[in-house]
Amino acid sequence: EASAGGGAFQEERARNAQVCNCSAAKERCWKMQTMQERWKREAQQFLQKRGTWPDLDRCPQAKKLYVVSDLHVDFKENMEWLEEMEVMEDGALIVAGDLATSLEHLERSLRLLASRANVVFFCIGNHEMWCTKKDGNSILKLEKILNLCDQLGVWTTPGRIAPGLCVVPLQSWYNMEFASYTVNDVQALPSASAYFDAGCKWPESMCHGAIGKNQSHSPYVSKFMMELNEPLKQMDFGSDALVTFSHFVPNRTLYRGRSDLEAVMGCQYLGKQVEKLKPKVHIFGHSHMSVDRVINGTRYLQNALGYPRERWRGCIKPTLVWAADASTDGGFVQSGAHCTPF
Repeated sequence: EASAGGGAFQEERARNAQVCNCSAAKERCWKMQTMQERWKREAQQFLQKRGTWPDLDRCPQAKKLYVVSDLHVDFKENMEWLEEMEVMEDGALIVAGDLATSLEHLERSLRLLASRANVVFFCIGNHEMWCTKKDGNSILKLEKILNLCDQLGVWTTPGRIAPGLCVVPLQSWYNMEFASYTVNDVQALPSASAYFDAGCKWPESMCHGAIGKNQSHSPYVSKFMMELNEPLKQMDFGSDALVTFSHFVPNRTLYRGRSDLEAVMGCQYLGKQVEKLKPKVHIFGHSHMSVDRVINGTRYLQNALGYPRERWRGCIKPTLVWAADASTDGGFVQSGAHCTPF
């Protein structure tokens, strides 16, 4: 009888365990769905707070378009480089992220850039999203940065710089799926990537699914940033040629660096967005490598200043990609001439 009673008890405990496991699974599923709803709702609220994007034709006009990325002016040598930058007469300038980490350096550098060109276009990089307690979190800092750009006349939304030519910024973040290897747990993540952008702090709704303790590795950070490009679906560029730009790498074939950093280099969903827009040129940064390649009719170009220790390539200057007085290809400078300085 004792044995039979013990068996019944074990069966009852097993049934209770199954119920508990089922309840736990349902709770995890509910939490995941709730997180998914929250990050998307928060992205939509972010856009609503930002308001309607300015009309394309409100953008100042330019006769030339230059590009650069990864100025990292938190380094003294790089700030000095920026201070010595020549004026780009009648020029527009694309700065594809990683301009500065601190808000103080960011404001100073944006003011300097705005004094060198008719109009400056800017998108955030990963270094802009590093934050301190004073910043609150990375999304609050993003809001401050975009508001600062508005105040200084720096464009973070599409603008028509000349008849038939629009510049289109794309916000983005990297995704673990970009790597050629599978990253499904912290052990599978190379050590070089494990602490990448640990200086960021994201809202709780965007932290679910992070690999290890690094919030920046959550897929919802990338999803949130991509959601900020949703207003593009409502825009009609007509027959205008487009020059799009992002900070992160949009196609794995454009990254030829260390394999242990692949997981934090780019985003395949960004690549699909670029392909859908079919730009004449797409500018990007982040990997600190000179890239000039044509894929399916789009020229992909990176012209990064990088860190002072990377100046072995010689002095980098903003690259000319379009000029109103160029005689061929609608004014676009031919691939291979990307080292043309202003």
